[in-house]
Amino acid sequence: MGNQINVGYTTPDKKVIKYIASVWPQWADYNNLLVDINTDKTKIGDQTIYRIWTQQKI
Repeated sequence: MGNQINVGYTTPDKKVIKYIASVWPQWADYNNLLVDINTDKTKIGDQTIYRIWTQQKI
């Protein structure tokens, strides 16, 4: 097994998640990583929270 480094971010701002999703593939290429980028949203009270994270491909 190799070293696995996963990166994630949570925000109520959907535009931030869209921006991160656009730049993370370049970041992964630059660092010679093969990653899947995952997103979802959840409700906490009356606020929508957006999440994005990477998961290393094996």
